[in-house]
Amino acid sequence: LRRRYSLEVRIARDVFRTNPYSKCRRIRVCSSKVSNIGLGKGGKNRRRGKNENEGQKRDLIYKEDGQEYAKVERLLGNGRLEAYCFDGVKRLCHIRGKMRKKVWINSGDIILVGLRDFQDSKADVILKYLNDEARALKSMGTC
Repeated sequence: LRRRYSLEVRIARDVFRTNPYSKCRRIRVCSSKVSNIGLGKGGKNRRRGKNENEGQKRDLIYKEDGQEYAKVERLLGNGRLEAYCFDGVKRLCHIRGKMRKKVWINSGDIILVGLRDFQDSKADVILKYLNDEARALKSMGTC
């Protein structure tokens, strides 16, 4: 059996049992079962959601001291990414727990990172800007 995406698939396999009441002592049982274990009501598509917040406008958040704008260079896995900050430094960034599996970050996205006082080469991802928000930042000249 292989488990993938919490979906359990059993292909019809032969199971032989003995039946004391039948003429034939062996019975062939074929079972095939597909179940969405652990996904709750609605399965995989409900868990993904319907992007209901996409139509809503949110206030544009600007950088403060200790923060910097950055462009995602590449994703490293395990909640980490490499980003080129607009102060000219390439940093290893950590995606915080509130954003994991809720906000999907791709290479080329504009993000806001919080700089660390004790490590200049590392930062923490605070916010991912949407495409129109990134365009607004570029037109203002802040990014």
